[in-house]
Amino acid sequence: MGKTKYGIRYPEELRARALRMVSDHESEYANRSAEILSISHKVGCSRDSLRIWVKQHETDNLAGFLSEHGETQLDFAKINIEGAEYGLLLEAPL
Repeated sequence: MGKTKYGIRYPEELRARALRMVSDHESEYANRSAEILSISHKVGCSRDSLRIWVKQHETDNLAGFLSEHGETQLDFAKINIEGAEYGLLLEAPL
């Protein structure tokens, strides 16, 4: 772990291990917050760091999925218009 001007820089191996633990043990916890708190204590990182890593990982995977399937911003607009009829709205990726 390296200390930077902005805080602690965790090794990539620790980050990968923590993300793997979150995905592997998802069903064992009542909610995501409890899971993140427990796993952050086990791997030795802050709760907020793990929360941010998980959020970024989910965003990256969604972006990869969309690029593989040729989705565009216009497709999301169309889906939102069609989904609004059923009370469903999707958030477009950044």
